Amino acid sequence: MDLYYNNPVDRFNDLCQGSTLSQHFLSLSSDISPVNFVTEMVEHLWHCRPTLFPSPTQLMFTVFCKNIITRMSVLPTTLFLALKYIHRIRQSSPNLSPSEGSEYQVFIASLILAHKFLEDDTYTNQAWSDISKIPVEQINKMEKQFLKGINYNLNVSQEEFIQWVTYLEGYLSYRSTVQMLTTPQPTTTFACNGMM
Repeated sequence: MDLYYNNPVDRFNDLCQGSTLSQHFLSLSSDISPVNFVTEMVEHLWHCRPTLFPSPTQLMFTVFCKNIITRMSVLPTTLFLALKYIHRIRQSSPNLSPSEGSEYQVFIASLILAHKFLEDDTYTNQAWSDISKIPVEQINKMEKQFLKGINYNLNVSQEEFIQWVTYLEGYLSYRSTVQMLTTPQPTTTFACNGMM
């Protein structure tokens, strides 16, 4: 890590500053909000399924994520890193078949870990529990399981983070292209586990 940076969030914020992803994320058009982008990516990465035509279950997950992101004032950089952690856990367990509803747990666990990694002043697990309505004992267990699933590796190198932001930018581009098509179903898919 460059000694110029006092902490990882400064480094990641600088990396994001010039990316089209940050520009898109902070000024996403009416077709996709930042919350919708994050929930689509969680669904895409965790369940490896297209999410451009959300089901009622996915819409409930979007409401859940919006509540967490808004009430906990989560920064875009923290969200990008949480998504990277979800990608990392899927890479370490490619044959995993996540159950319906497990996206709630993986989202919270990855967000807690990203927040703790990037922020000096972070929320307690009890605060996450109060907002998410998931019992603190379960939050603690999810956090431990997630850490084990990524081999306790929370570090993301500068190069890896740049590649990750490029991947997310590619997803936004892909999504825009597919939405322009008049067919109701996309004819191609964006690889969820083939990256890095």
